[in-house]
Amino acid sequence: MIAVLKNYPGLGPVRQIHELGNAGGFSGCLLWRIEREAGDLCLRRWSQEHPSQERLTMIHGVLAALVKSGLTFIPVPLLTRGGLTFLSHSSHFWELVPWMPGKADFHENPSRTRLANVIEATARIHQQAQSFSPPLQQTSPTLLSRREQLQRLLHGGADQLAAAVERHQDCELQSRGRQLLAHFRQRASTAMALLDALHSTPVPLFPVIRDLWHDHIFFTGDEVTGIVDFGAVRVDSVACDLSRLLGSLVRNDRAAWEFARQSYGSIRPLSADEWKLTQALDAANVLLAGLNWLDWICIQGRKFENLAVIHARLDEILSQLAGA
Repeated sequence: MIAVLKNYPGLGPVRQIHELGNAGGFSGCLLWRIEREAGDLCLRRWSQEHPSQERLTMIHGVLAALVKSGLTFIPVPLLTRGGLTFLSHSSHFWELVPWMPGKADFHENPSRTRLANVIEATARIHQQAQSFSPPLQQTSPTLLSRREQLQRLLHGGADQLAAAVERHQDCELQSRGRQLLAHFRQRASTAMALLDALHSTPVPLFPVIRDLWHDHIFFTGDEVTGIVDFGAVRVDSVACDLSRLLGSLVRNDRAAWEFARQSYGSIRPLSADEWKLTQALDAANVLLAGLNWLDWICIQGRKFENLAVIHARLDEILSQLAGA
């Protein structure tokens, strides 16, 4: 890690380095907080599997364009001595960005003011991304992938997953898995119908974040002072960001959803089809989120250090499903 930092000029004195592990995430990335008088930095080591050099170059290009347009809550990577935004070391890609101020504490201090601010920040991101990347008019790739995933589950995948859950040694995971699968069987046809209705509906596609949710939004007071983690950036619909964001912030509060729609529209016009897609993706997201965890653990055999955190995540999903 010290060898990586030596590739960055002008860092100045480093007071302390804090190893953060994965900072509560599950992507395989590792993070360090670099404490300096000149301002703290965040060093990220990407996982070996993701992203590719081509994708990381694209992601950093999007971030640079957003910051250049004046969006100060976006962290743009620092340049190495060779003028690159990332470097390869020990079979991993690494990047160094400013440490963004604030806390991801919307749930602790929810308000309409905070909701409006984060939605308007999202709209500004989309407005700028659309301006420097002329949009395509096509069906959302995420809609197609969610639809395909639902189809697989409806045609035997859910039964395979249920059998794998029953074989798993974690009784608490089994209990939650049974509940998640019961919700799926009750609602999958409705979620599929919402996606089917938009299957041939073109919407504007340009770079969007696709992993915009509660823990990636930092507030200082009521202001959005940081948005982090852009590893999922791809060309898709704004509905990907809005569905993920609203589902995590306000869940099933439909009055808050309508307030958010109006707040977003005050910055960037949101078409009726984009809003329908937002709602359809939310219905699919909440239904599939828990099953993704079951698949990773019970079928793919992925190992996670803290099962209690995963249990809590599944409980949140079950609570959202129960209130839908």
